Amino acid sequence: MRFICLFLFSLSISTLANAQCEIKAQIKYKRTDGSWSQKYDVNVFFISGGDLNEATGTTNYNTYGVYASVFWDDDQVTLIDIWNDNLLSCSAISIDCECIKGMSFNFTGEDQNKTYWEVCTKSYCY
Repeated sequence: MRFICLFLFSLSISTLANAQCEIKAQIKYKRTDGSWSQKYDVNVFFISGGDLNEATGTTNYNTYGVYASVFWDDDQVTLIDIWNDNLLSCSAISIDCECIKGMSFNFTGEDQNKTYWEVCTKSYCY
Protein backbone atom coordinates (compact mmCIF):
# COMPACT_ATOMS: atom_id res chain seq x y z
CA MET A 1 0.00 0.00 0.00
CA ARG A 2 1.31 3.42 -0.86
CA PHE A 3 1.26 6.03 1.85
CA ILE A 4 2.10 9.63 1.21
CA CYS A 5 3.08 11.88 4.05
CA LEU A 6 1.90 15.33 3.11
CA PHE A 7 1.82 17.36 6.27
CA LEU A 8 5.04 18.56 7.78
CA PHE A 9 3.03 19.54 10.83
CA SER A 10 0.85 17.70 13.28
CA LEU A 11 -2.85 18.12 12.58
CA SER A 12 -4.94 16.40 15.22
CA ILE A 13 -8.20 14.60 14.47
CA SER A 14 -9.94 16.62 17.17
CA THR A 15 -8.96 19.85 15.36
CA LEU A 16 -10.33 18.46 12.12
CA ALA A 17 -13.49 17.11 13.72
CA ASN A 18 -14.53 20.61 14.71
CA ALA A 19 -13.84 22.10 11.31
CA GLN A 20 -15.16 19.74 8.68
CA CYS A 21 -17.08 16.67 7.60
CA GLU A 22 -16.11 13.01 7.95
CA ILE A 23 -17.49 10.55 5.38
CA LYS A 24 -16.74 6.87 4.77
CA ALA A 25 -15.37 6.57 1.26
CA GLN A 26 -13.32 4.57 -1.17
CA ILE A 27 -10.26 6.19 -2.65
CA LYS A 28 -7.70 5.23 -5.24
CA TYR A 29 -4.72 6.96 -6.82
CA LYS A 30 -3.23 6.92 -10.29
CA ARG A 31 0.18 5.26 -10.46
CA THR A 32 3.02 6.76 -12.49
CA ASP A 33 2.36 4.19 -15.24
CA GLY A 34 -1.23 5.48 -15.58
CA SER A 35 -2.93 2.48 -13.95
CA TRP A 36 -5.11 2.81 -10.86
CA SER A 37 -4.25 1.52 -7.42
CA GLN A 38 -6.56 -0.77 -5.52
CA LYS A 39 -9.45 0.93 -3.71
CA TYR A 40 -8.97 1.75 -0.05
CA ASP A 41 -11.92 1.93 2.37
CA VAL A 42 -11.19 4.97 4.54
CA ASN A 43 -12.73 7.82 6.48
CA VAL A 44 -12.25 11.02 4.50
CA PHE A 45 -12.26 14.35 6.30
CA PHE A 46 -13.45 17.16 4.02
CA ILE A 47 -12.14 20.50 5.20
CA SER A 48 -12.12 24.01 3.77
CA GLY A 49 -8.87 25.73 2.90
CA GLY A 50 -9.74 28.47 5.37
CA ASP A 51 -10.07 25.94 8.19
CA LEU A 52 -6.79 24.30 7.10
CA ASN A 53 -5.02 27.66 7.16
CA GLU A 54 -6.38 28.31 10.65
CA ALA A 55 -5.44 24.84 11.93
CA THR A 56 -1.90 25.08 10.55
CA GLY A 57 -1.29 28.77 11.25
CA THR A 58 -0.40 29.30 7.58
CA THR A 59 -1.89 30.72 4.41
CA ASN A 60 -0.73 27.78 2.27
CA TYR A 61 -4.22 26.66 1.24
CA ASN A 62 -6.85 28.21 -1.01
CA THR A 63 -9.26 29.78 1.48
CA TYR A 64 -12.29 28.87 -0.63
CA GLY A 65 -10.98 25.46 -1.70
CA VAL A 66 -12.12 22.06 -0.48
CA TYR A 67 -9.60 19.46 0.66
CA ALA A 68 -10.02 15.78 1.40
CA SER A 69 -7.70 14.40 4.08
CA VAL A 70 -7.10 10.75 4.88
CA PHE A 71 -5.35 9.58 8.03
CA TRP A 72 -3.49 6.30 7.52
CA ASP A 73 -2.56 3.71 10.14
CA ASP A 74 1.07 4.76 10.31
CA ASP A 75 0.40 8.39 11.28
CA GLN A 76 0.64 9.68 7.73
CA VAL A 77 -1.88 11.97 6.09
CA THR A 78 -2.85 12.37 2.46
CA LEU A 79 -4.27 15.79 1.65
CA ILE A 80 -6.10 16.03 -1.68
CA ASP A 81 -6.96 19.39 -3.23
CA ILE A 82 -10.42 18.67 -4.68
CA TRP A 83 -10.92 20.22 -8.14
CA ASN A 84 -14.68 20.13 -8.48
CA ASP A 85 -16.22 23.60 -8.85
CA ASN A 86 -19.60 22.18 -7.76
CA LEU A 87 -18.15 21.80 -4.26
CA LEU A 88 -17.81 25.56 -3.95
CA SER A 89 -21.49 25.64 -3.04
CA CYS A 90 -20.70 23.23 -0.18
CA SER A 91 -17.98 25.38 1.36
CA ALA A 92 -18.94 29.05 1.45
CA ILE A 93 -17.71 29.61 5.02
CA SER A 94 -17.21 26.07 6.27
CA ILE A 95 -17.90 22.63 4.89
CA ASP A 96 -21.55 21.58 4.49
CA CYS A 97 -21.41 17.81 5.04
CA GLU A 98 -24.94 17.14 3.76
CA CYS A 99 -24.12 19.02 0.56
CA ILE A 100 -21.04 16.84 -0.03
CA LYS A 101 -22.98 13.65 0.74
CA GLY A 102 -25.62 14.71 -1.79
CA MET A 103 -23.19 14.97 -4.71
CA SER A 104 -23.73 12.24 -7.30
CA PHE A 105 -20.20 12.07 -8.71
CA ASN A 106 -16.71 11.11 -7.58
CA PHE A 107 -14.35 13.83 -6.43
CA THR A 108 -10.95 14.18 -8.04
CA GLY A 109 -7.84 16.12 -7.21
CA GLU A 110 -4.11 16.11 -6.57
CA ASP A 111 -2.05 15.84 -3.45
CA GLN A 112 1.05 17.93 -2.78
CA ASN A 113 3.20 15.33 -4.58
CA LYS A 114 1.07 15.79 -7.74
CA THR A 115 -0.48 12.32 -7.38
CA TYR A 116 -3.96 12.18 -8.89
CA TRP A 117 -6.71 10.77 -6.59
CA GLU A 118 -10.34 9.81 -6.95
CA VAL A 119 -12.66 9.85 -3.93
CA CYS A 120 -15.99 8.00 -4.03
CA THR A 121 -18.51 8.74 -1.27
CA LYS A 122 -21.43 6.88 -2.85
CA SER A 123 -22.65 3.42 -1.84
CA TYR A 124 -21.41 1.95 -5.13
CA CYS A 125 -17.95 2.87 -6.45
CA TYR A 126 -16.48 1.78 -9.77
